[in-house]
Amino acid sequence: LMGDAPGGCASSADLADARAVAARIGIEHLALDFTELFEKTVVDRFVSEYLAGRTPNPCIFCNQNLKFGAMLAYAREHGYDYVATGHYAEIRQNDAGRWTLRRSPNGKDQSYVLYFLSQYQLAHTLMPLFPYTKPEVRKIAEEAGLPVAKKPDSQDICFVKGQRYAEFLESYT
Repeated sequence: LMGDAPGGCASSADLADARAVAARIGIEHLALDFTELFEKTVVDRFVSEYLAGRTPNPCIFCNQNLKFGAMLAYAREHGYDYVATGHYAEIRQNDAGRWTLRRSPNGKDQSYVLYFLSQYQLAHTLMPLFPYTKPEVRKIAEEAGLPVAKKPDSQDICFVKGQRYAEFLESYT
């Protein structure tokens, strides 16, 4: 997580929400600071790609380098078998033993931002939201008393809050 550092996507409010959810469901809450890695592999790469005339997807960079890179490495080094994410997709092992990724049939498919996952990453990732629709997930969260049940979806690039891309690029460079 990136905290309130410039360019970070996990604000103090997001961290407080995660802490409250962890407390509510009775699990330990850990906050890891990957600010430098985020800047280098997500923000800097987004800026350089954009300035080169390409249209980058920074969420893919983040998933690749942080969620399924640094976070998974941390989890495995500390004795955890899996990381779990809120992506709407399914991981299955086929008859040949190969891990595959399948789109969600429930209208919120996020498999397209996970195309880069390796067999190792797929084998150590859980995506429990696959069978549910977004309204079903919100209902489950509300019934469980989770404080994030009505939290709005993120719709834009997390580090370009309140700015147009051109404004962000100008201030960042």
